[in-house]
Amino acid sequence: MATLRPSLEGQHAVRPGEQREFDVLRQLEAELPADFTIFHGVMWSSVHDGVQWFGECDAIVLAPNGSLVILEVKAGAVEWTSEGLRKRYGDRTKDIGRQARVQYAALRQRLQSSDLHVHVAHILVLADQVVGTGSIGYPRERIVDADEMPDLARRVQDAIPAAATHAPTNKRMSRFLDDVFDLGIDAGRRIEWLKDTVTRLSDGLATWVPRITSPSGVFRIEATAGSGKTQLALRLLQEAVSHGHKAQYVCYHRPLADRMREIGPGECGYATFHELALASLRGREGRIDFADSDLFARAAALYSGSPGDTAWSLLVIDEAQDFDAEWIASLRRQMASGGRAYILGDADQQMRPATAGAWADAVTLRCMDNFRNPRRIVQCINALGLASSPLTARGPVDGDLPGFHIWAADDAGGLRATEDLIAGLIAEGLAPDHMVVLSGKGRRASAVVQKSTLADITLRRFTGSFDPSGRAIWTEGALVADTIARFKGQSAPVVILAELDFPVLDAPTRRLLFTGMTRAQWRLECVMSARTEELLMEALA
Repeated sequence: MATLRPSLEGQHAVRPGEQREFDVLRQLEAELPADFTIFHGVMWSSVHDGVQWFGECDAIVLAPNGSLVILEVKAGAVEWTSEGLRKRYGDRTKDIGRQARVQYAALRQRLQSSDLHVHVAHILVLADQVVGTGSIGYPRERIVDADEMPDLARRVQDAIPAAATHAPTNKRMSRFLDDVFDLGIDAGRRIEWLKDTVTRLSDGLATWVPRITSPSGVFRIEATAGSGKTQLALRLLQEAVSHGHKAQYVCYHRPLADRMREIGPGECGYATFHELALASLRGREGRIDFADSDLFARAAALYSGSPGDTAWSLLVIDEAQDFDAEWIASLRRQMASGGRAYILGDADQQMRPATAGAWADAVTLRCMDNFRNPRRIVQCINALGLASSPLTARGPVDGDLPGFHIWAADDAGGLRATEDLIAGLIAEGLAPDHMVVLSGKGRRASAVVQKSTLADITLRRFTGSFDPSGRAIWTEGALVADTIARFKGQSAPVVILAELDFPVLDAPTRRLLFTGMTRAQWRLECVMSARTEELLMEALA
């Protein structure tokens, strides 16, 4: 059995072409001898015919004598034309022969620059198509078609010239493929691949929800964390802008509004409900006093009773589980006749008591599919009973179970344990911008969020102040530190939940843990007190 690098263990194909590539890789892994190594997903760049080219080799087989075989795997049908082989991808066509020549030239160029002189062969694998014996504009002996797939491993070995095993050359070639083509386990590349893959997978809501019609124009989307609600909101806003419609996005937490303002169409409005309410109050009373403890309640009441005058064609309400029913009613009054309202919520992430509305006129859709989190994190969430209904894990990787780190009795709030954990992650090769530290406490009560550094890394954290334009002021830092509640609606590759210390595992605590755990795209680490660990172990029992 050959060695496959990196391993496919825990990875799930997200499209038919990728599944076929995985099948070919696993076949080679099983059928080639143990002294062969198969590298896959090889990124390369090269100058060819005066042009900078970039690409990816599906697989490169390294033989014991140092020889290489490049494999290009094509799923589905290819087209035979007078110019050669073509593969259609949607509305574009790729020249397979040119792709093979550029790949070959790129690899030869890099080998020569490294003073490595080895044999390089190229095989085109057409796993789903049978090739005839006629002229096809591509060397037939370098093609393995569907009928020949059982002999793939033998064909690869036949492409390698007879030569004795040469360990020094093989070792140099392995190091070359690791270093030059960056085939080592690189956290940054894996994270970027994971982000792109999750985005593609979770595009379902954004694809089919806009196609649904409702006589009232009101749509209620009850969807779990990681199901694609943010992508849906962005798609709706983009479509509204493309049609010249007035669109408004409203949520509960300010950080989410700020984030949507950064990534959404600039022509749309973005605000929290209380920002809209305060703007209305300011319009009536002029200057407002933020020292007034009743200010936000008074502003909300005034806005809820005000007539509509904004004429939004599209209204997207996010975090609707934290909205009182009268808030949503007041926002709906601001809509233009014939406008559409999308009410997006998840009861399992509710952070405040709210009076729910029935919305009998709305078309309601429910989705418990989670695409964001690794499957083992979803399994842990389900085992702990943190959600009202079990989540369905749809993510592309199995990942690891969450790490539980118990702080010592003399480590108040687990600050030392949190810093040790961060230092360990950095030592593994993770960058600070891959991580976020989220406290289970409120911002004012959190010791973590009040610090300027953790593990000698400067923190980027909200200062509690706003600039004259009303934008939140953050400190300059490499590592984001915030609270679980404030980070709702966002995500990060590596999430560290800190200061987890609860007397009971009641409904609010379960919702807080659910919200925090579902922020993790790749890894989840939890720093907790001994009593919190006991509560979680009891829930698992």
